[in-house]
Amino acid sequence: MGSMAAPDMLFANLSDNELREHHERLTTQIRSLQADSARCLAEIDRRHQAQEQHSPFEITPACWLSQSLNISDGHAHSLIRTARQLDNLPLTQQALRAGDIGLDHASIICRAMEEATRTCIEPGFAEQSMVEAASHMNTIDLRRHWNQLRYQADQDAGVEAEADQHQRRWARFARTRWDTGQFQGELDAEGYSWLRKAIDAAKAALETPHDQRTPDQRNADALVEICQRALKAGELPEQAGQRPQLTVVATL
Repeated sequence: MGSMAAPDMLFANLSDNELREHHERLTTQIRSLQADSARCLAEIDRRHQAQEQHSPFEITPACWLSQSLNISDGHAHSLIRTARQLDNLPLTQQALRAGDIGLDHASIICRAMEEATRTCIEPGFAEQSMVEAASHMNTIDLRRHWNQLRYQADQDAGVEAEADQHQRRWARFARTRWDTGQFQGELDAEGYSWLRKAIDAAKAALETPHDQRTPDQRNADALVEICQRALKAGELPEQAGQRPQLTVVATL
């Protein structure tokens, strides 16, 4: 019990500024370790590719990572892919090791550099610009910075990238065994913006003075409200667009 309480006692004796400074040092150390972890994963992946022709049934690095860390296959593949790309991006790797950027920033830079190969942007300039921006931007703004940079330098490539993003849209609906419904999906930037604005507007209309719902519950209620209003307005196509109705037939 004493060993568990020791860290709390240490933090309790620190001032607010000291706590913030300590957290910043820990974040820098974590990011440096993430850089080393990425280099380790890249070497594991490189050795697997070299040995695959001799041992084709050996477990892949992504499968091993998924099993050892109990993470999804998609997350494991994403980590391996980022590690593989970081091996060829010295500025990004250096910034991550120094703690100037995080792994999420590095992942976006890797994605941007992959897209840069389909543009006329010079790779060295693109990486330097992205690393500099990542040092003072969050990940959403960093992605937007890349979109703007790409469009300014190569409008045709920017339009093509937007079309690719639109092609990756998807939505999936499924009824569960408890007769509830589940849905998931991904929208392009414009589609998501429309959805977000509609949900925010519907949430505002449904707010009550003492609302006990969670944020996720408010999102769900807002989405249902949007569907109900659209059906009641009668503006949807007649086929499969009528408001659901129930008819009860009984004897007198």
